Order: sequence, then C-alpha cells, then structure tokens
Amino acid sequence: MDAILQKASDQNCRVWIDAEQQYLQHSIESWTIDMMRKWNRAGKAVVCNTIQAYLKSFKDKLAHQLNLAHQEGWTLAIKLVRGAYIENDIREHIHDNKADTDHSYDSIVETILSGRVKGVPGFSEMQLFLAGHNPTSVAKASQLVRDLQAQGRLKTMPDFGQLQGMADQLGCELLQHFEAANAATGMSSTKPVAVPGVYKCMTWATIQECKEYLVRRVVGHQGATSSVTRDNPVLVKELRRRAVDWLMGRRRAGV
Repeated sequence: MDAILQKASDQNCRVWIDAEQQYLQHSIESWTIDMMRKWNRAGKAVVCNTIQAYLKSFKDKLAHQLNLAHQEGWTLAIKLVRGAYIENDIREHIHDNKADTDHSYDSIVETILSGRVKGVPGFSEMQLFLAGHNPTSVAKASQLVRDLQAQGRLKTMPDFGQLQGMADQLGCELLQHFEAANAATGMSSTKPVAVPGVYKCMTWATIQECKEYLVRRVVGHQGATSSVTRDNPVLVKELRRRAVDWLMGRRRAGV
C-alpha cells in the first residue's frame, strides 16, 4: 500500500478505500485512518475513506474522524455512499427505511458543505467525494454548491462520481449546470465559478477479471441499471449538442 500511495501522490491521484460489511469495517477504518495520518498532509488528500450513510452511527463516525484529523494535523477525505450490505449487515444498525437513509445522506452533505457538522466545534478542512446514482440527491447537492458559493459560505468543494454506464446523464447535467452558472457570472464578474470534478468509475482488466465485480454492481444498483433505457434520449441529446458545438467551433476558426 505504501508503494501504491507513493505512486498516487507522485501522479496527483487519490486512492479510495471502499467500505465493507460491519464485521470487517472497524479494522478497515482503523487501517485507513493510519494511512491518512501519513499521506494526507499539507492540505493534500491521497487516501480517501468510505462512509455509508445507511448506518445510524454515520454522523457520529464523521464527527469523530473530523475531530481526529483536526487534532492530529491531517486532512480527512471521505467518499460518501448510501450503503450496499443491507442483506448481511446487522439490521438494527441500519436506518429503518430508505427515506431515512436518503435524509441521512442529503443532510450530511448539507452540513459538510456549509461547515456545520454537529460535534465539531471548529470545522476542519476536508475533502468530500459524493458517490451516487440518485438524481434527487445529486441535484440537491449540486444546487447547494451553487447557492453556498454565491453566498460565499461554501466550506468544502465536493467532487461527484458514478459508475460508468449507470446514470451517465447525471455527470452531463452537473457539467451543464456549472457551465451555465459560469456563463451567467461572466456577465458581471471576471472571476469564474469553481466547478466540482465529475468522475466515472470504471474497471480496467480482462472480462474474466472484471466479470464478478460488474455483476455485483448491476445487482447492487438495480435502480440505476433500470434507468438506462430512460436515460438514452438524454445521452443522445448531449451527443448532438457536443457535435453542434464542435462544428460551430470549426466554422468560427475558418476550418
């Protein structure tokens, strides 16, 4: 891991440590925090820990890690997910229904972006990666970024990401929203609006090596995969828009 993290640091990349079932998670987080202590220094986050919003202990865990990072002088980096082990995790540790999980996810995004995490008296610098295929949550977070930024109250600029091939239209919509915000701001200001990173998570290996991972993702994200047909017209529209922009650019350049 040290060799991997050194290479990632040299190339200005990040390494995400995924969450697992609760009987494994305590050891994984202890190990990940030790790596963040070593590598997440001077405002640079090389290692990113994953927290699952469907756990009732989620907010306490976040506050504990933020306070620990502040006291010890390193940068906390979190990948926020809803959770994927409801079938074999301890049920009473998980929110009672999906609505409660959705509220947990959305509310913690709001508290992090605005710097008002309960139990953290002095909000520490951190990095946040919002991993999710839920259009409502993504839209809320995107709008909140723009609103807080306009008010000068944005404490953390998040990144967004989805699995490649699932909810691809969300990434397109995010970029379009922030492009529009920049265009509107440009009329009255020379300072562009900062734009979050938008990423796609993909596998890179042989089909045999990737098969089990991909099947697991499809099973675990049935809501996202079922929306592929519905989203195709959106992607076709985006492809046409980009083609028109490219042709217009060539025409302006006299090509």
